[in-house]
Amino acid sequence: MSDFEESLHVPLPPKLRNQLRQTIVTSCMVPDEDIRKCLKKVWEDDSYLMCPHTATGVHLFLNHSSVNPQKSVLIATASVMKFEQALSEAGVKFPEFEKVSELMKMGSRCLKMVKGKNWEAILRDKIEGISQNILRR
Repeated sequence: MSDFEESLHVPLPPKLRNQLRQTIVTSCMVPDEDIRKCLKKVWEDDSYLMCPHTATGVHLFLNHSSVNPQKSVLIATASVMKFEQALSEAGVKFPEFEKVSELMKMGSRCLKMVKGKNWEAILRDKIEGISQNILRR
């Protein structure tokens, strides 16, 4: 991991690199300003709130002639509820989501996992404990 932090590069094994080249035909980058404009346009035109990741795909779909609308699928997988700042920066009023507001009021908790310990066992115990608490309700 420290190599990546220094070089921002991760070498991939040749077999995996070749599989990726066969699967990913092309890729693009969308500037933040274009993402913000897309968030705002879709909200104003369609009253649809989307996350910045979805806006990236929508921007590419709407603005690049290389995208074939007959053979395109855009899957929105992230909830807009996590992106208040992005919507605000785009000039879109962020609605209050009751459940998210409740979560934000709760205290945060963490479980420290030390290098060299059995993280799988630690996580399994934690998940089983949470499951037992839910079943008791």
